[in-house]
Amino acid sequence: MTRLMHETSALRRLYSVSIVEMSNRELARHTNTFRVSHPQRIKRNRPTVSCSTCRARKQKCDRQQPCSGCQRRGLGGSCRFESISTPAKSTSAENSEMGVRTELGRMRGVLQRLLSHPAQVQSEESVKQLLDSIDCIEKTVNKDTRRQVAPAPPASQLPDIIFGTVAKVSLQDILTAVPPRKVADRIVSTYFNAKHAVVPFIHTHQFRKQYEEFWKDPVSSSHLWVSIMFSIVAIGASISGASTPFSGPESSLAYTNMSARCLVSGQYHKAVEFSVEALTLHLHSRRFHQKSPDVDLCQLHALAVRLAHQRFYHCEMNQFLQLITPFEAEMRRRVWYFIQYYDVLFSLEYGVPPLIHEDTHSTGHPTDAQDDDFDEESTVVLPRATTDTSLPCVLMSQVLPILRGIICHALGFSTCSYSDAMLVKAQLDIWYQSIPSSLRIRSIKITAFTDSNHIIMQRVLFELIYTTFITLLYRPYLDSLTYSDYEFQTALDVCRKNAVRSVRISIEVDREMQEGGRLHDDRHVASSLSINDLLMSTTLGPLEFFLNVSTCRKPIEGNYIVNTLQTAVQLWSTRPCFSPHVLENSRLLRITLASICVVGPELIHISHPVQDSNYIVNTEDIGENRHNVSCHNEKEILGVSRDGDIGANNCPFGKLLYPPLRPTKQASALVNLLDVQKPRAHVLWLFKVYKETLKCIKSAVARFLNHDSKQSNTLSIHIYFILLPSISIMSNAAVPTTSTSLVLNSFNGRLDLENTPIPSPTPFGSVVVRVLSTPVRPHQRAGFHGKSSLSFKPPYNPGDGGVGRIISVGPDAVALKPGQLVYMNNFVTARDDPNTRVLLGIHDGGGPERDIKLFNLWQGFWRDVAIVPIENVLPLDEKILVHEMGYSYGDLNYIQRLSVAYGGIKAANLQAGDIVIVAPATGHFSGAVVELAAQIGCKVIAISRSASKLEPLTSRFPRVTALELTGDEKKDTEAIHVLAPHGVDAYIDVSPPAATAAPHHLTVSINSLSSFGRVIFLGMMFDIKINYASLMVRNITIKAKLMYTREELASLIKMIEAGVLKLGKEAGHRVVERGYLLDEWEEAVTVAETAVGWGEQVLLYPSPEVTE
Repeated sequence: MTRLMHETSALRRLYSVSIVEMSNRELARHTNTFRVSHPQRIKRNRPTVSCSTCRARKQKCDRQQPCSGCQRRGLGGSCRFESISTPAKSTSAENSEMGVRTELGRMRGVLQRLLSHPAQVQSEESVKQLLDSIDCIEKTVNKDTRRQVAPAPPASQLPDIIFGTVAKVSLQDILTAVPPRKVADRIVSTYFNAKHAVVPFIHTHQFRKQYEEFWKDPVSSSHLWVSIMFSIVAIGASISGASTPFSGPESSLAYTNMSARCLVSGQYHKAVEFSVEALTLHLHSRRFHQKSPDVDLCQLHALAVRLAHQRFYHCEMNQFLQLITPFEAEMRRRVWYFIQYYDVLFSLEYGVPPLIHEDTHSTGHPTDAQDDDFDEESTVVLPRATTDTSLPCVLMSQVLPILRGIICHALGFSTCSYSDAMLVKAQLDIWYQSIPSSLRIRSIKITAFTDSNHIIMQRVLFELIYTTFITLLYRPYLDSLTYSDYEFQTALDVCRKNAVRSVRISIEVDREMQEGGRLHDDRHVASSLSINDLLMSTTLGPLEFFLNVSTCRKPIEGNYIVNTLQTAVQLWSTRPCFSPHVLENSRLLRITLASICVVGPELIHISHPVQDSNYIVNTEDIGENRHNVSCHNEKEILGVSRDGDIGANNCPFGKLLYPPLRPTKQASALVNLLDVQKPRAHVLWLFKVYKETLKCIKSAVARFLNHDSKQSNTLSIHIYFILLPSISIMSNAAVPTTSTSLVLNSFNGRLDLENTPIPSPTPFGSVVVRVLSTPVRPHQRAGFHGKSSLSFKPPYNPGDGGVGRIISVGPDAVALKPGQLVYMNNFVTARDDPNTRVLLGIHDGGGPERDIKLFNLWQGFWRDVAIVPIENVLPLDEKILVHEMGYSYGDLNYIQRLSVAYGGIKAANLQAGDIVIVAPATGHFSGAVVELAAQIGCKVIAISRSASKLEPLTSRFPRVTALELTGDEKKDTEAIHVLAPHGVDAYIDVSPPAATAAPHHLTVSINSLSSFGRVIFLGMMFDIKINYASLMVRNITIKAKLMYTREELASLIKMIEAGVLKLGKEAGHRVVERGYLLDEWEEAVTVAETAVGWGEQVLLYPSPEVTE
């Protein structure tokens, strides 16, 4: 428009000259070309190529936002580009410009006519027309000029895909929104002192420096860092409550909204500095003070994951090159951990697969170091001493990979076989055992007064995580198996017990949050346990199967469980508005209680809900405050009204204040699938969909989503979907292709880890077993140096016997199945020659070449996967031994010692009441003979050169009497005669080779036998002398016994399963130090050399499935 003004002025001057000349009738002598002697220069505004800071410093700018120069100088927030504003042309402006062009066209036409017709009359008329045209042009130009001078409206930002349309934040907006300095200091201090709310990736001391710089020069702080500050202030204000005008829920929400504006103004989506931290902390602040889940948070988290990828937070940057400082590397690890934490949380809550997977990132776990232990100047970030308690974030980071796998398994995306699921459980057990004692769950009532409420809730969180994910791990096996199958019954028991365990923990937390409780004044601590109610929702499903066979056998436990559930319903029913998950939990428990009373009212005595915090926590306390509730019919229990609603008005549990229970759309879809017509039936069939196929389940969910997708409740979909089991096909369990084993290639050499192929398919007569525990013997090192009396030759695989789990079986197996817990017998007998027998991993028999052939064929058990002869694999009842008796795999490994002892006892034909001498009695196998003989009812005389070494046996078994030898044959014989005046019935010798030089105990024991006595040689001595005549006169039977038979081993296992023989701590057995991995064999061998006492075991755990 400026150019048009210049052209109009020039035309006006041109027309004036033309009018004067036309009056003198000399216009025809002029040419039709007009020039201006001094044209005005037109300046064009070129776009700026530098930011304001670089232009002022006259430095080169890379035109990034912010540019690298401003970032180095710490002026990223003030990096601005002064672009030329070109106002958009409106419709009126376009019409105005068109009018100017039209007038100009008319003027040109008039000029042309003047030049062609120089008459006076025509000239005057043309001049008038020209003047009119000029007036029109001036009016148009003036109108556009006034519009141009008017102040332009402020530029608006494009709508953000997450936050929508928000106004661009200015410095004045920031200073107006932030509280006064003193108030802000108190709010920020409140945040950092609230350990339950602090995120680990905001370093306390670094933030303090940045915070001071902000107050000194607000312009120097970037918008993204200001967003971090507002998120912190929002959380601190929420915790502080309405104590000041700048705190409380409303102020907290205002600070959160200001944080969002700073995020958008700082262009967080460009993955610049602080973008990941600011967005993640904003997500945390919104999650912290909101009362109901928001699906937008899940989308916000997905964006944070992608931004972290763009910033390479998923890569260990210093793995190969020192690209960043140790401080920056540690903070990046903490950011990545926190993103992973929310990934697991949202996956669990919304029933969607995780966004982060193990094979897509290499970032390590956070270092176990507090903020006081390192800063920006640190050259290395060292973890704290092992004696200090680990940081909760470190423990949580270690378990996140396991939780991700369990979620995918529970959702059916990567369902694993039962045996592999047990390996995952072992990994979760290992993590659970690694939790320090200071973070282990304990009753809040007995918690020390010095323990903070944050620590209390951290203990609750870890416990609920363990119980919930154990439940999710077992839940898929509730549909594809029948009640008679072991896997189904095990999954059912584990899920039910963990559900009740979780409910009990939640009850205590709820009680302590009430008035007078320890958590009452710090309710924000308990409410910040964001997954408490969510985890409860995912564990309650198996309670529908409460009345099973095992429960009916234990009415006391049943009463305790029902009382616990009743109390939980009362508590949760009073606060359904606090969390949507609580309402679902209350519904599930009501269904369970009703089903119990309908199916077996005579079995359960339901007590009053506990009215104070002294509720039942142990089954021994169930005898008080109990009365019976008569259950007439299901309708009365559920309180079904005429319109189909399920309420509490007519229910015997009416005092529990149940919320109304109405059918939901998704439940109705499942009801249609099952062809159930009654409106209340959806609650009764809620968990019976476990019996349906995965195809039908998917069909039901799809029907619901297609029916009303706009009103679908993501929360409710999660609760029903995550409970749905996937189909597990045990026959398709993957068999490993290789086995990792320890091999001794030469004497005096080290054991090497080698991989050997596993035949596929599994051959006839073989079983592929995953080794869970195998022993380490005290004499193992001597064997590796060729100094053992046992005749093995390298190369060979050590390892004799152990406990394992079947991976696959040969085609001729009829009783053994994949997934079974088994004992692996290392005493192998050739199938075509019973006289060929070897001890795998220890002794090749010392006979002909065929012994060595058999020894090398099957090999030892110091390996993760072993191929075992089918007849050497004996099943163990895992339900009884592990889940009911509580034995670990290490405890069950003691079967090996008892089997050798049991072979000697069977050879001696010992009966209850017999008197038996065991000498020597302080070793591993001799001590096993003593305890086994005592447990079957024999009186045992345990002989040793040191009676004090027998104290563990005599103190535990009353039938065992210790006798210390003096070395005098006569005195020692008389001492035995005092204990057995009529003679001894049997003598079992378990002498080691070293006893050959002094067989005094052998002579004394044989001389003490009565007529028809029995002598059993279980040990290993050479060239001993005995009194031939004395044995013949008394009809003494001498019998040597090598190991045991398969029938004897099977009988021993039955005695253990029946509870006749005890294992573990109850029997005095213990695993020395800890279980060792294969690559820790040398340490295990060293420890085993000193662990020579009775009941002591040193074990290798070749596979990750352990419970120690």
